[in-house]
Amino acid sequence: ISRELKRNQQGDGTYSSVQAEEKYHARREGCCRQPLLANPELHDLIQRLILDHQWSPEQIDQRLKQDHSPWKISYTTIYRGIEAHLLDEPNHQPGQRGIARRLRHRGKSRHGKGYEERRGKINYTHSIDERPPEANERRVIGHWEADTVVGKIGSECLVTLVDRKTRLLIAAKAAKKTAKCVK
Repeated sequence: ISRELKRNQQGDGTYSSVQAEEKYHARREGCCRQPLLANPELHDLIQRLILDHQWSPEQIDQRLKQDHSPWKISYTTIYRGIEAHLLDEPNHQPGQRGIARRLRHRGKSRHGKGYEERRGKINYTHSIDERPPEANERRVIGHWEADTVVGKIGSECLVTLVDRKTRLLIAAKAAKKTAKCVK
């Protein structure tokens, strides 16, 4: 408490919590490390080297180290800046790849947090709850369950059909995992 009072006392010795909070926010703004790509000189240098000279982020990183430049930036930081569109030109349109198009290698496509893969998912039209009671209780022959077993590598899969009552199994190999081949 004494440090708080000493730090935020006004000239006449009084203490105001509102002014103490304002001082806190002003001090807090200057204490964090500024992002490297926020520096306009470094930003322009990297942008010029990629756009005009077709340098890779690795080359830029090594050249700055060799030249004993005042800036030290890793190539991963440059790649992160490219992915975040921090190095794009001002007239860059959203949805375009921007400066990433100028790189010699495309690199891995990365997805943000919470991205859900939508390829290869099957839309189920019928739920198991809709199954008739005679099939559920295994009273009648002729109710079949179909499934696919996919291996670790390759495009082939195993299609299995099982009768609910007799538990008769019919299995066949499909050349591809497409709906046309599985049918």
